Amino acid sequence: MKILFTYEYTFHKFGFGGGQVIALNLMESLSKMGHNVSICCAGYDDSKYSKNKNYNFYFSGKYSKYFSSIQSSFHSLRIIKKIKPDLVCSLTGESFLISNYCKKKNINFCNYICAPTLPIFKLNNPLISLRNIRYNLTHFFQFLGVIQSEFNFSISNYTYNQLIKNWNINDKKVINIGCGVSNSFFNNNKNEKNRIIDVCTVGRIEFNQKPINITAKALKQNSIWSKWVIVGNGHDETKFKTLIKKYGLNKKVKFLGKLNNSEISDLLSKTKVSVLVSTKESFLITAYEAIASKNILIVSDVAQISYDFSSFSSVLILKKNSEKEINKLLNFSLKNYDDLYKNTEDAKNYVLANYTWNKVAKKLIKPFI
Repeated sequence: MKILFTYEYTFHKFGFGGGQVIALNLMESLSKMGHNVSICCAGYDDSKYSKNKNYNFYFSGKYSKYFSSIQSSFHSLRIIKKIKPDLVCSLTGESFLISNYCKKKNINFCNYICAPTLPIFKLNNPLISLRNIRYNLTHFFQFLGVIQSEFNFSISNYTYNQLIKNWNINDKKVINIGCGVSNSFFNNNKNEKNRIIDVCTVGRIEFNQKPINITAKALKQNSIWSKWVIVGNGHDETKFKTLIKKYGLNKKVKFLGKLNNSEISDLLSKTKVSVLVSTKESFLITAYEAIASKNILIVSDVAQISYDFSSFSSVLILKKNSEKEINKLLNFSLKNYDDLYKNTEDAKNYVLANYTWNKVAKKLIKPFI
């Protein structure tokens, strides 16, 4: 099957966001199954993807600042007409135009919705909807595509419920296929006795959604740890590095910027405790990667973390994102590390049984085979 993914953003800006990780992993799994897979997206081939991957990238040659959904829509249409795919899967706001085109041309089409939150768009709530359109234009364009599509896939039960509640989508048009963890994280447990990193945090450095500044303030008050490794870039990176200097943590904190899956997998295999603080998520993939890597995990109660992991002693869920709570759980984790580590295998096996990219990819194409 010839499959085309469409994506509104570039694959270079601020490293990888969740949508980029999802697209790359779905493409990797589907290409290994023998499908002909491509993606069209914004930007240029800065990272030489077209030379290093088994699938095709169609870059728009533009970095969109305004009306990116519209620019991406026309770019996606050009590529659809050019390569004539059997299935188009939209990940972002370009859906509003290409969903209609695919319907007219009898091309299989679906949306995969993975945004952290879905603003309310309802005809019976016009004032809130109009305000949300103003501040969430990309989501609104995706909403227009979703209501035109017969197949809409959600990344989690949390997103599934938001599609029905906030966007009023008929539940018969929504299927929760979940998200996945790359195989490299399941196969990286070779450093059982050599976990030299006390604390690791992976994710975008953006205080609003992922308040790593709260984690820094907590660790400043705690002497139980000696090394904190941080992976990721973001809008607040400069501010955060200044904060680390202010707290006098320079010698204990290491910034690694953006890393690929293999590099992150290797890093987590040397990590004792992952700390992931967040305010909103559709599916906190970095949490599942840490668990697959047999890390003790301190994590915010977002998306379906409690649903999946409340019964596992190696996953410590924050009651609230506070310095006091983080410190309490970090002290407990490192003081009782050996006992907690014995239970990490159970949590890892749960992720392996339920969240692999091959499983997700098969669910995505099943209605179209």
